Formats: sequence, C-alpha cells, structure tokens
Amino acid sequence: HKGAASPPEPVAPTRPRNESFEIEDPGERLEGQPLLLEERASGQHRNTTAQCAHAGHRSGCNPQDSMFLGSLPETHQTGLLNDDGLQELARRLKESQCAGYAESMPGSSSGYTTELRYTKFMIGGIPGVKHAVFIPDNLKLTHSVLEQVCEALDKEMPSMLLCGMSSLCHPAKMSTPQLRKCRGFRQLMNDSKSTLGIPSAAVDDGSWFCKNPGSEDSTELQVNDPELTHKPLIDVANRVLEKKVGCTIRSIASAAYWTNVWTYTGPRITNFEVFLQQCLENNETDVFKMAVGHCQDRAYMEADMSRNLMRYLFDNSHSMSPEVVSAMTPVNLQGDLWHPGKNTQHPDFAEHGFDYWSFESYDETSHGHPLTQWPWPHADLLLLFYREEQGIDGRPTSDADWDFMTKTRYDQDVIPFTPDLLAPVGYVFIGGKEALMKKKLLQAMRAGSPMVILENTPNVPKQVSLLVQAVQCVWQRNALDACRPFLDDATLARLGRDTSSTELLESLLPSKILAHVEKEFDSSGMEETEKLTLSDVVGMMDLVRRRPQVFKERVCVIDPLRTSPDQTAAQLTTVFNCSSQLSGTRELHCTAVHRSLVTKSWRLHRRLAERAKQLRGLVAMLTASIGIVMVVATTLAVCSVAIRLKEKEVHYRNVDYNISAPVKNDIVEFSFSIHEVSLLLRFSLLALPISVGLMTTLQSHFQIGHKWASVHMAADETVSDIYRYLAGVRPYNQSQAMNQRRFMRRLETMVKHLSFAGINEDDLIAVAGSLEDDLFPQDGRALENHVSEYLYGIRKTRLCGWLPDCQCFSSLMSSCRHGHDKYSWSVLLMEDQEPRDIFAPITADIYMEIRVAALRRYYGEWVRRLNSTRAVLHTVLVVSLCIGAGLGASKCSLWIPVALALATFSSSVINWLAPPEMVSAVCSAMTTLNNLDLRWQGSGIRDRSSTRTKEHLICITERLWCAVASTYSGFSMTPEEVDEELFDERMLVKSSRVDTRSSGASRSVSRSASIVVTPYGRSGTTTPYAPA
Repeated sequence: HKGAASPPEPVAPTRPRNESFEIEDPGERLEGQPLLLEERASGQHRNTTAQCAHAGHRSGCNPQDSMFLGSLPETHQTGLLNDDGLQELARRLKESQCAGYAESMPGSSSGYTTELRYTKFMIGGIPGVKHAVFIPDNLKLTHSVLEQVCEALDKEMPSMLLCGMSSLCHPAKMSTPQLRKCRGFRQLMNDSKSTLGIPSAAVDDGSWFCKNPGSEDSTELQVNDPELTHKPLIDVANRVLEKKVGCTIRSIASAAYWTNVWTYTGPRITNFEVFLQQCLENNETDVFKMAVGHCQDRAYMEADMSRNLMRYLFDNSHSMSPEVVSAMTPVNLQGDLWHPGKNTQHPDFAEHGFDYWSFESYDETSHGHPLTQWPWPHADLLLLFYREEQGIDGRPTSDADWDFMTKTRYDQDVIPFTPDLLAPVGYVFIGGKEALMKKKLLQAMRAGSPMVILENTPNVPKQVSLLVQAVQCVWQRNALDACRPFLDDATLARLGRDTSSTELLESLLPSKILAHVEKEFDSSGMEETEKLTLSDVVGMMDLVRRRPQVFKERVCVIDPLRTSPDQTAAQLTTVFNCSSQLSGTRELHCTAVHRSLVTKSWRLHRRLAERAKQLRGLVAMLTASIGIVMVVATTLAVCSVAIRLKEKEVHYRNVDYNISAPVKNDIVEFSFSIHEVSLLLRFSLLALPISVGLMTTLQSHFQIGHKWASVHMAADETVSDIYRYLAGVRPYNQSQAMNQRRFMRRLETMVKHLSFAGINEDDLIAVAGSLEDDLFPQDGRALENHVSEYLYGIRKTRLCGWLPDCQCFSSLMSSCRHGHDKYSWSVLLMEDQEPRDIFAPITADIYMEIRVAALRRYYGEWVRRLNSTRAVLHTVLVVSLCIGAGLGASKCSLWIPVALALATFSSSVINWLAPPEMVSAVCSAMTTLNNLDLRWQGSGIRDRSSTRTKEHLICITERLWCAVASTYSGFSMTPEEVDEELFDERMLVKSSRVDTRSSGASRSVSRSASIVVTPYGRSGTTTPYAPA
C-alpha cells in the first residue's frame, strides 16, 4: 500500500521514542545479527534512505556527520550497506541522528512533532476530508499537547465536547410498547389510531399537571392493547419518533456548531452518531466531530478489510507539524467496508445496508457489521492510538506492531485519553436498552456536567425526564400549585404564596415524586437495575438542593414530539453557551477549599467596606467641620471689626439691648450691651482658630484620609479579584490548585499592605463584631443584598424616610422625578427573584448580566449626580461673588470677606464632592462599558462563547472598576498580572492627585504625613471626593 499516495514533499519520519540507538560497537553488532536485521527489514514499510537524507538536508542535518556510520572504515562501510538489513539499520541511525538534530535546532517543532503522526484522508462514498492523528498508547497526553494538535489543524480549542449516551438500536424501531402507552405519546397515538380507523380514548395532550389524578387513563400496558399488537400503528409511531428525534439531533448539532462545541465518539458508536450521520448526509449541519479509538483494537484487527485500511492509513502518515498538515494531499481510502455489495460479512448489512439492523448492542449479533469494525467514519478528526513495535534492542520504535491486538473488543483501558482533558464534557441521553444507563446519568449529574435528556425516548431517559420536570416545578410562575402533587397536607398548610424555591425544594417529598414517575411511565419492560429507586430520587434531590443553579443551567429536558426545532436550538444554545465557558474552571467548583475561599473573600470585602464607610464618615465630618468653622470665624471677625467701629461712637457705648421671648405663662428677657458682645466675639475668635488647628492636627496625625483611601481601594480590588477568580480569567486561568494558591496570596498581600497604612487586622475584626460576620454570606440572597448596597449603592434595609440614608433618599427622589426606577438591573435584586449560586463559575453571559449592566447604570447615575452637584455649587459660587461685588459697590465693603469666604468654601466643596477629574473618569468608564455592550450585542454566539472574548471582557471591565476607584480615592492600584494590551490606556484617567509609582507597591503606602488637609487646601491623597 505504500506507493498508493504520498505527501507533496518528503517529510522527515518520526524518530523513535528513545533519543537514539545506543550501540557501543557498531561493527560487532552488525556482524552478530545479520539474519535478524534481514527479517526485520523485510517487514518494514518506511521511507528509503534517500528520503531520509533529503529530510535531513531540509532540517539542516548533514548525513555525513553521523557518529555511528563515521566510526566504520570507509571500505568496510560500503560493503555493509549492500546488505538489506544493514541498509535498514543505517537508515534508522540516520533517522535518529537527523531527528535529534532537528529537535535541538532553535525554533524547530518539538513536543508532539516527535511523537505524533498525521495523515489526511478521504473515504470513498463518504463526504469530507478527514484528519487522523496516530498516538503511541504509552504516551501521556496533556492539555498543552492537545492545544498544539489543534493549532496544527488550524482549529480553535473546543469549548465543550458533546458525547452521546444511548444504545445501538436502529432509529426506525426506537419506540417500545411501554413508551407508546405513556401519556407523552397519547396525542400521537390517538391521531394515528384515528387515521388507521382504530377506536381510541379521548384525546389527551399529555399535560399531566393540568389533569385530575383521579380521571387519568392508566399507562399500564395490557395484553390486548394496540400499542403492543397492531403493527401498522407501531410502524407509524416509530417513523414519527425517528423523524422527531432526527430534527432534535439536528437542532443539537446546530447549537453545538454556534457555540464551538465538538461531538465526541469513543470506540463504541451509538444511535446519536447514527442520527447525526443522517444530518451529515443531508448537509444539515457543520458541527466538528472527533472520534477516538485504538488502531489494534480486536474488533478492527479481526476483519481483514478494516485491518488493511488501518494499516494503509498508518503507512501514509508522517510526523505531525503545521507544515505537514497544510501541505499534505489527502489519501484516498476505498469505501468497500461500508458498501453492502462488497462487505457481506453481516447478513443484515448485506441485505439492508444502513437502512436496518436487528441488533441493539455490541454483542455477538453485531459482529461483522461496519458500525463495529471501524471508528466512526463521518468524524472529522480521528485520534488513533497504537502499540509501538519493539526494536532490535528491545526499545519501542515509531512503527506499529500489527501482530498485537487488544484483549477485548473496544478496550477502553488501552486508550490513555479522557475527553475532559481536552474540554468540559456534556452528554446527550437517548433512550434504549443500554447497560448502566442509569449509573452514567446519575454520575454525570453528580459531576455537574451539562446534559440533554430526550424525553419520550425509552426507559431511563423517560423516567429521569419526568423526575427533572417534577423538580423544575419549583421555578414556575405558580410554583406552589405546580408542586402541590409532591407536597403533603401539613406542608401545604404551612407554605404561603410567597414561598421561595429553596423552601419548596426542601419540602418536596421524594416518595411522591417516585410515585408520579411510576404512574406516568410503565417500567415493566426495563431491567430491575435500570429502574429508578427511592434512593436514586433522594440522592438527586440532595444534589439539587445543594446546587440549584447548576441544575437549572446544565440539565435540559427536550421533548422531540412537542418542542419545535427553533425552540430546541435556542434553548440548547443557551445551555451550551453557559456551560462551555467553563474551560478555565473545568474542575468541580463545589470543593471545600473553593467554597471556603469564596466565602472568606466576600467576608473580607464586607469588613473592608464597613471600615471604609466609617473612615469616610469621620473624614467627611472633620473636613466639613474645619470648613464651616473657618467660614464662621471669618464672619465673626468681620462682625468684631464692625462692632469696634460702632463703639467709637459715644451714644452706642452705654446702650443696652433687650430681647424677650414668651415661655408658657412667663416672659424671658435677655439684656446685653455692645461691650459684652465684643468680649464674646474676642473669645470666639480665640477658640475657633484653636479648634481648627486641633482638628487639622488630628486629621494629619492619624492620617484618616489616607487610611480611608487604602481601605477603599483594597475593598474594590478584592471585588475585582473575586470576579476574576470565579470567571477563571488571568491570572486565575491555571489549574484549580494554582488558582486557589494565587487567590489566597492575593488576599494576604492586600491585608499586608493595609497594615503598612496603619490598618490592622484587629481593627477589621472589631468592625465586623456586630455584623454576624462569621456567618456571612449565609446564602445567595445575603450576598446579593451586600453587593447591591456596597457596590451599587442600593440599600433595602432602611426606610426611605430616614434622612441619614442619603443614597436611598437620592434613589427615591430620582424615582419620583422620572416616574419609575431607572435601574433596570434592580429587578435582579427583587425578593421574588431566585439568588444565584455564589460558588458557581461565572460565564460571559452571566458577567454581562450581573456586572457590566449594573456598572453601566451605576456610573450613569453617578455622573448625573456629579453634574447636578457641580451645577448647584457653581451657582452658589457665582452668587457669592456677585454678593461680594454688590457689597463693594454699596459702601459695605467691610462685609466683602464674608462673601469671599463663602465663595472659597463653595469652590473647595466642588473640588471635594465633584472634582472634574472624577467626572472625566466616570464618563470615560461609562463610555467604554457602553462600547463593550454594543460589541457584545453585535457579536455572534461563537464569539460570545469563546474564552478569549470572556477574558477580554472581564479584564477590561475590572481594570476600569479599579481605575475609577483609584481616581475616586486618590490611591494607586496594586500591580495585576494582566497583559497591558487588554487595556486601553485612555480608559484610565490619570489624576494629578494620584501618586506615580515607580518602585512597586511599597510606595503606595509611603505617603507624606505632613500634609494639612482642609477644604481650602485639599490633598486628593487623603480626602475623599464625594459619597457615591
């Protein structure tokens, strides 16, 4: 077969697994084993020595430099090379030397290129060009190697692998008597009976929750039922079910294509691949398909036709590299194995082809059928493992040992590959008589894997779909009425209309759910080990109660008989898009370490936010007090001067002033003179400057503004790191253990930097002492309330009438002005909305919903408040200046300092509450977020589900969040492990008040303590701008 096809240019063969043949004495070894070498050379199907020399020339290797051949005498070497066995050894030595030299060359391909072999091929009668990658079965694959394989094939890494779980039953005979008798088939069977003239009961639409249980028809199968005996009726049901399931599989394939999901097929083919094959033959899908198998599997090696095809394909393979993949011409394989006229080993295939077969599993009756003799031929990529042949020194070579075959057919143990190594794995469960179907389904649900269950398909999927639909009633609009059949009377009396889904989940009775499943589907045709038991229902309910969000997002039940293809595609696109973005967090997120880290990080943020709130209030009080006292002191000083001028007049010196005020039945009178007022003013002018000096000294000594800035910045950076960690983006895109260690170090570094700024951990613990901090967050609702209050300024725990709650009062006034709440994202925080799982990974869709949309509204409202504040204060400033000008023009120039003091105070308040750089920073952040949202809305599903898009989106948003916080507090950001190209520098509005750090994080806490902070001479490094 070697000469049938070859690549367009010779390619250097793969070197053996070992680096070289360590022959100490070449001459002695050559003379000692000539016979063995001749036998070995006669069975080889490799390139010639000239090809190897040419390949060595291409890679920069000089064949004359071989240390083995160079050690022989020239005259003796020529004679030796005339022997076939010695030529083979010389060729191998040159291969080893050339490959080793090429591997050591700078920039040369390494890793998989020296281990993996590749060929491109086409199969006669089967459309499409296919790729085969041959991998030694003792080679341990890693994620990086698979990334290199995808790079060589010019394919993006899949976001998820979709695996079919079903039997090998032919699509034309999938229905069973019990399935045809169940309520899901009732409408179809009634229509079919009416068409065939068979008497039937009243038409039933199959909606079990709308019926009175006492009036339902029994689903128990009787001996004389037409569903069991009437062949035309059975044929109609089978044909309809085949077409409906085929449409559903086509929708699944379309959703997989749009979300960059590959299908995965193991050594055993199921009817999921058979349905998918029908879609491919009709050119109805472009989903990428991958199959895995072993070249020397007993099922392939026992048939001469499949054995020869596999060997021919291997002999035309070459060392894998991107250049080989792009330059190779496809090898043409004959399609005789899949032609019923030429492959007559199996009687069903010889007679019917692929239109019919009688077997339903991989038993003796299936042997000889093409489905069982070759990996799925419609796959686009075949990962074929092979057993290497042993060399003359007992070491493995790059050739395949075609005398070897696996111990059993479809031996999974000899394939060192698990699909979750490449990407997260999802499953499509289709009913059939598949062994261990229940075990596989429950394992996938426990692992939190995405799964699609086709309802109204036989046996286990039908039972589990009924169970899942019963549990999903807790999330319906009228959840209490929908769950009524699964609750006892005492629970119904206790629960109210406003009962949450969590309470309903806790109240559901597994025994009643199991009774409902047994009533809706007759399980008499199932194996006892495959039937759902009470322990199975209890275990599944426990999983749902622990991880309700995972259950809602990753378990999807599709009814092929009722759901339209468009609805199926839309629903599955959402499921795949949400689940496929977990490539950065492939490990289970329910581990104790993960839950502890997330809980402690939000707890730390709560402590930091509370401490920052206290410090900000203290700074605001001191700063406002200093400003007001200085304005009052200025006013009193002017008054003192005016009184002294009046005292010079003789008739004012001895004048007494009386003030009376009625109090109940008496009158209180006060009498004072100008002289007494003058003494009081002198004392006030002495006390007020002293108080200003004391407050300024306290503010400067304790560095309250600097402490607030550092705590506020640490709190915002903690939030940013939490979102990055849950999303699995840089720097938390490594393994689970690495991400956890890095996240823990990040939190410890923040607390350490706070200690440099004078904030001890004991202070944070003391702040949280009255907050039940050890129990926070108890659930998703508590965390949502915390996020809405401390991140986005929505407080629901106070009455709007409480004036100290300025944010809530402002929100109320805004609502009154606009007629409705402008926070569209506040719907997410309503009491009747279900909280999210606080430990679940975050996808791009979820991030846009809970983070980007909230920030856009929050920044927009913040900009409007800043502009309104600036407009009011500028008006006060202008009015004060106008009053000062009027005083100067009206012979009252003595009072001009008071007007100027008010104007100066207004100007300082403007720079304190609404500085221009703050407005610019928030406007820039809001513009960037709006642009991100526009790009998100205009991108396709494949772009949205890609890891690159998620990382780009989250990194930019969190950098914006930290940049705004840095401008707001005047505190520098801590360096982050994020590439600078992900962040546009114009998004970060540099303020002149932000320190320029050139020596890392150490300078972020080494600030001057000698700066005097007042509203008149404000330093942005120590004083907040405005309460958000």
